[in-house]
Amino acid sequence: MENIQIKPRKGDSLEYGIFEECFKLLQKPIGATMEIGVRDGFGSTVIIDAWRTCFPNNPPLVHIGVDPFGNIEYNGADNLKGVRYDYTNEMKQDMLVYMSKFYPEFNFVCLDDKEFFQKFPNGYPIYKEQKTLINQYDLVHLDGPHDTESVIQEVDYVRVRAADQCFIVLDDCQTYDLKKVSELAGQTTPGVIPNKSHIFNLVYEGERKAVLSNFHIDKN
Repeated sequence: MENIQIKPRKGDSLEYGIFEECFKLLQKPIGATMEIGVRDGFGSTVIIDAWRTCFPNNPPLVHIGVDPFGNIEYNGADNLKGVRYDYTNEMKQDMLVYMSKFYPEFNFVCLDDKEFFQKFPNGYPIYKEQKTLINQYDLVHLDGPHDTESVIQEVDYVRVRAADQCFIVLDDCQTYDLKKVSELAGQTTPGVIPNKSHIFNLVYEGERKAVLSNFHIDKN
């Protein structure tokens, strides 16, 4: 173990400071976040670091990272589907070494987004002294497939599992139809009992990231 090289993480996007800005607005955090599309782990490290800064004492954080790796085909945009980005199993192993050493809050799930949704409709189990189902979230970072259909499915999964105050951060929002995603996020979900926490509005649109929120905030 002494010979394993621990390399710094490198992000492939912009506006990572948005996570801390979101956490500053949470008045009643529950302590659960998720990232779909982990890559080398940088996004998850920023989320966890921001949580540590904003909530140094309570509540403790459970962060779930979902990514299949394996260099499988991937939709990088609406007009760029079925490509490979070298998200290899070697990258996965490197990520796990780093996250295991520095980020005990991180819980890795080696599945794609759709498989995760199918297998854990009632929550993801965390075992620490006892079993806890994580079925609500303060913030979810969507950095998986970047086509409109996949992002809509991800948003629909998250918003019916949102805490009373919740943010959905969308990465690479210029690669798909953000207007359609945000419009559907503001509607009730068919077959689901209407709940105000399920209704999300677009509160920030930047160069690469956009943010949906289910509670009122000052957009400035």
